[in-house]
Amino acid sequence: MWLVARTRTTPRRGAVCALLLALLLAAPGELVASDGDLDPSFGAGGIVTTAIGVSAFAYAVVVQADGKLVAAGGTRNGSTINFALARYNADGSLDSTFGTGGTVTTGIAGFARALAVQADGKLVAAGQNDSTGAFALARYNADGSLDPSFGTGGTVATPVGLANALAVQADGKLVAAGVTFNGSAQSFALVRYNADGSLDPSFGTGGVTTAIAVSTIAYAVAVQADGKLVAAGPANLPAAFAIARYNADGSLDPSFGGGGTVATTFGPQGSANAVRVQADGKLAVAGGLGYSLGPHGSLDNFKFTLARYNADGNLDPGFGTGGTVAGMILGSAVALAVQVDGKLVAAGGGLETGFVLARYYADGSLDPSFGTGGTVTTGVSGAAFGLAVQADGKLVAAGDNYSTSSTTAVFALARYESRTCATLAACRVSLKTTLPKPARVRGKRSKETARKLQRLRAKTGRALAQQRYRKAREALVALLTAAQGAEVAGTLGVPLGPLQAAVTALLARIPPA
Repeated sequence: MWLVARTRTTPRRGAVCALLLALLLAAPGELVASDGDLDPSFGAGGIVTTAIGVSAFAYAVVVQADGKLVAAGGTRNGSTINFALARYNADGSLDSTFGTGGTVTTGIAGFARALAVQADGKLVAAGQNDSTGAFALARYNADGSLDPSFGTGGTVATPVGLANALAVQADGKLVAAGVTFNGSAQSFALVRYNADGSLDPSFGTGGVTTAIAVSTIAYAVAVQADGKLVAAGPANLPAAFAIARYNADGSLDPSFGGGGTVATTFGPQGSANAVRVQADGKLAVAGGLGYSLGPHGSLDNFKFTLARYNADGNLDPGFGTGGTVAGMILGSAVALAVQVDGKLVAAGGGLETGFVLARYYADGSLDPSFGTGGTVTTGVSGAAFGLAVQADGKLVAAGDNYSTSSTTAVFALARYESRTCATLAACRVSLKTTLPKPARVRGKRSKETARKLQRLRAKTGRALAQQRYRKAREALVALLTAAQGAEVAGTLGVPLGPLQAAVTALLARIPPA
């Protein structure tokens, strides 16, 4: 790691530890915020709401390369419904360079359920056309205008069913996943598109449909490092997580589960809503299980449920109880993110619970350094349907704020503090801007160590009060956890031992909070 160059002798390690401790004790207010706190620099106290039309619902959120946020969903004006997007600056204000005053609506008779950013910065939204029962995709230029090089005037419709998820492959091709109908039966449906929006003839037959049990719907799709595709959703068994893995040509991968599919049964009602591929190739799936719908047909009576699968489709016994974690948090987990340190963050909730986020260690236990005992609840009347991790590690959840009295809603976004960076490089930048310049310490130190420590630039200040010692301890633990995750991923670049020894010594020196 970049903080410690050498720790060959006890005196030198002691000097380095003393320096790092001095840095933490003199750190400015950035360390005061706890992971899971709303970010006061975003909107009004960490929350932004945007009215689009009479009523608007956000289902997805992404972070652009320039740090701007884009939320996608739909707007309803009487019987007319359309795709709707909104782009925000870093402070939560609408970006006036996007569409009309920061928002865009597209005349597709349905809601956008998924959103992706291409390598060229263009945005692709996917959902359904309710009037025709078709997968509907729209691609937008940086200014929010439709891209005429995609499909017909920027939109594509494929009459196979309803799309709920979208992924961009490394080759730029787009994969949409959802459901197709055959009478009363429902099945997974995947369709792959070329960069111009045309169907990819090398993928299935104009798309791929896969039946898992009696009734299945794909709510999520992800691309593995080897190019294979993973789709996840509910299966009526009576309620199970259903996962299917596909080869590059759209055929089911027989090395996964039973002939390419896996179903994990939980209870009378439930659903897998999100899937993510971890750095080690394991699959993390989030959803909810319950016994009845809550008031207004919401998912408030459901509980967060997660499962993790090995590459062969078997449940990972090192996660939770036999590979699953269930029943601890009220609400249904609808979105999932993997931090650079390997921790999982699930988001969801319901009308009565509001936005609910939970962070888990790699073994499935809740991370107590996040919110209260690992969970955060935000007073927004609706669930968080989208979740994204910024380059600085902050978490952004998107959903809607729903009024049961007027039966109208607005886009709602909330941003949360988190000291775990999205990438190891971003951690380096974050530390440079949040830690103070090193104080002078008597005694000899290596030029290498001095050079490394000189990178840690920021304001000096008075010693932190007792409550800030706890924040300093949490910052050290987060830093070490990120380094451990980087070592597992093979991106640390230096031995972990010296850093771990220095941080352990620092932790021992910090007085109890």
